[in-house]
Amino acid sequence: MTSNKQLLKLACSAALGASLVVALVGRSAAGGNRTFAGPPAYKAGWCTKMGKAPVRVHSALRTASTIPIHVGTSENSIPSGQQLYCTVTVQSVPCDGGYVQINCDTPSALSNSSGSWPLSVYFPPGSSTTGNFTLTANSVSTNVGLYYGTSDANPNDPADWTEGATVTITAG
Repeated sequence: MTSNKQLLKLACSAALGASLVVALVGRSAAGGNRTFAGPPAYKAGWCTKMGKAPVRVHSALRTASTIPIHVGTSENSIPSGQQLYCTVTVQSVPCDGGYVQINCDTPSALSNSSGSWPLSVYFPPGSSTTGNFTLTANSVSTNVGLYYGTSDANPNDPADWTEGATVTITAG
């Protein structure tokens, strides 16, 4: 095995291990710990990395590597009508890209660029592990919870979502 293949294999193994640790236990929106029964079924795929020949990648690695691990906001409190700048960080970005979802417990209080919830944040191949999105506070005075989930998180299942931030919207 060439040194490039060995390095890629080591990097993929480390990323999978780290991602599975993050995936196995987390705080769910419904409370308590969330655990997963195991990795998804094996479906191998091809991926080109840094202009090299295609490398076979296990789909569990691609799926696990798009697990969001943090959501942050520019402010904890904003007046209605103002924009809120947010970030979401993932463990790693798969070589073929991927996305995560952002959800909100009071959809009427915040609007996003897609016009509906949940919001999908895309991570292109080779991009940073941090993605940005902007929300607008509507004319509602309330506390709003922001949650994050994987690309296949069910918007109607609280167990699929992890609380990331709470924002207070004040009268503008």
